[in-house]
Formats: sequence, structure tokens, C-alpha cells
Amino acid sequence: MSTMLAAATAAALALCAVPAFAEDAERPAPPRVGRFTMIPADQGFVRLDTETGIVSHCRRAADMGSDPAAAGPWRCSIVEDEAGAAPDPAEADAIAALSREVAALAARVAALERAAAAAPPGEPQAARPVDPPPVPPRAAPDPQADDRSLDLAEEMMRRFFDMVRTMKREGEADHI
Repeated sequence: MSTMLAAATAAALALCAVPAFAEDAERPAPPRVGRFTMIPADQGFVRLDTETGIVSHCRRAADMGSDPAAAGPWRCSIVEDEAGAAPDPAEADAIAALSREVAALAARVAALERAAAAAPPGEPQAARPVDPPPVPPRAAPDPQADDRSLDLAEEMMRRFFDMVRTMKREGEADHI
């Protein structure tokens, strides 16, 4: 009986869970909103291209100066961005400075190209090896300086070994 009750409970839970899983199933994507958004404006409407961000003012061709009696097709003209029309003075100065720098660099490139064209044929100027700077002449070896260096090294070694002998004697005297 308990097995039967467990099976019935499991079946009831399964039937209740089916609608819940159906809600979790992938829902269809919402319909795509049009590419353009249009807002009424003077003598027509303003159209925003939602993909590119371009704003256009649209009106009938008759409203653009042609015969007002004839209702022509819609014509749209791009609305110029006011911010892009006149840069602020700081930006204008920066643009002018960059333009001068570009002109100076172009003149420098032209001068370098003329110099390269005037160079003798053969290796390009940049590929030619550069001569190393001259090495100052060395003084002739001094045998007396060599002897002094060897005497100094010999004296240092003698003192070192004397210190080692002294330490050994002191160590042996401490053990007795």
C-alpha cells in the first residue's frame, strides 16, 4: 500500500511540475522594434536611425519649396550635429596644432626622401654600417706597475695565512 501511495504522490508531483517546466522553456524572442523611430515635428517628422544614430528631418517634397499644390514624396535630410559644426576654441587650437605638426612631419619626410634619392646608388643609407667611435690608445705596459701589483698580492696572501695559523694555534690551546 505504501508503494502505491508513493507512486501516486510521485505521479501527482510530476503532473504539477510539467506546467512549471513549460514556463521555463525558451520563450520566443520579442518582435524586433523597427530600425527607425519617428517623432512628429514641424512640417513633417524627425526620424532616428536606431542602428547608426543618424537623425533626419523628413517632410513632403512639396514643403521643400516645390509646388505646394502637389503632394510629393517624403524627403529626408540629415540633421547636422550642432556640436560637430563648430568645435570649442580649445579643440580648434588643438586641431590647428596637430595640423601644423602634420605639415612639419610631411616636410621632414619629403626632405628625407630627397636626401635618399640624392644618395649614391648601392646600399640604402639606413643599411650602411656606422663606424664605431675611435678607441683611445692604451698606454704601454709598465713592468714596474706589474711588479708592484704582484708584491701587494703576495703580501696580502702572506698575512692571510699568518692569521689562519694563529687561529689554529689558539684553537688547539683551548682544547688542551
